Amino acid sequence: MTVIRIMGRLLAAVALATLAACGSDIQTTSGRAYLDAYETPTGADATSGESETIDAKVRRVAAVEPTLRFPSRIGLARIENGELSGMSSAEAAAWMAGAERLGPAFGEFVPLSRLVAEMVTNPTNEAAGQSLVPASRLHRTMEKIRLGAARQHLDVVLVYEVYGRSNQSGNPLSVLNLTIIGAFLLPGETIDAVGFASALLLDVRNGYPYGTARHVVDHGAITPSVGSRNERQQLMRSAMTEAAVGLVPEVETMFRRLHVALSQLDAPTRTQE
Repeated sequence: MTVIRIMGRLLAAVALATLAACGSDIQTTSGRAYLDAYETPTGADATSGESETIDAKVRRVAAVEPTLRFPSRIGLARIENGELSGMSSAEAAAWMAGAERLGPAFGEFVPLSRLVAEMVTNPTNEAAGQSLVPASRLHRTMEKIRLGAARQHLDVVLVYEVYGRSNQSGNPLSVLNLTIIGAFLLPGETIDAVGFASALLLDVRNGYPYGTARHVVDHGAITPSVGSRNERQQLMRSAMTEAAVGLVPEVETMFRRLHVALSQLDAPTRTQE
């Protein structure tokens, strides 16, 4: 009975973790209202020498407003391994279908051109003759995305990232991997692959984050020892693609919720008029 209870709790925990790993969130809060609740330091309190204090940085970062209104020009950018990358045909078809389901009320979905993004990005990481602070690869990629989106006159850009991991372990049949025939024919290796996909809807002009979405896919398989490495890689790629495709409905939900929330922001203004 104790074992059954433990297994039940474990299954419940796994179910809750799976639910938390998929879904979406939105943001429409005002930076002005956020900062109104805090006293603004003046004079020497705002800076420390020539460098900006953390308090000043917090105020500067928070001072953004949700200016997005639908319909708009929505960019689509894919990241893998911290770099801009092309999407698979399955992903492209899923995004196209998602855009059609959302309809023209949301605007136009435009793939971000990697060529344009490269063209408007300074490869030496310098601007106006001054070296910039060294940035992470992902930070540089996000800057490249915003610059490319600005050149394409996009209002917001949906940045989605895919990544995966895989594990391999022997099962009871793995003892037969020591035999020539068993290593080729008997499924002595158990493979588990997980694909992750997450998205961020970002304002191109002021960097406001309007929403996030995420989706996780877990795959398992058994395979002979010989060729198991290739099988593991293929299973991981399959899980990553499936996670990206499964992300699309989560993003649709995010867009619909955001549409309602942004419309409510305008409601008081229309009432006063």
